[in-house]
Amino acid sequence: MLLSARPGARALRLSVRGFGEHLGVAPRTVSKWEHLGEATRPHPDTQAILDTALDRAGTDAQLRFRLLLDHDALPAVVGHQRRARLGLRDLGRRP
Repeated sequence: MLLSARPGARALRLSVRGFGEHLGVAPRTVSKWEHLGEATRPHPDTQAILDTALDRAGTDAQLRFRLLLDHDALPAVVGHQRRARLGLRDLGRRP
């Protein structure tokens, strides 16, 4: 389930606009999801679109998504080189 727009877009390596186009929704909708974060409760039809996008994503994108959701566990799960290959280089850094 793509509960958060930011991990979904990052996992697919897409911008907000690109993620919206990929899903068939307006970029403004994706921005709203990002802004609301975990408070977002998509309608069932929208959740189905998000679930389908994750199901159709490649294995690496699915792994990136799961790791992005649980980034605290990332250093213990995946080494630096694997993080870099998956496009998650700065994930271990804290702002």
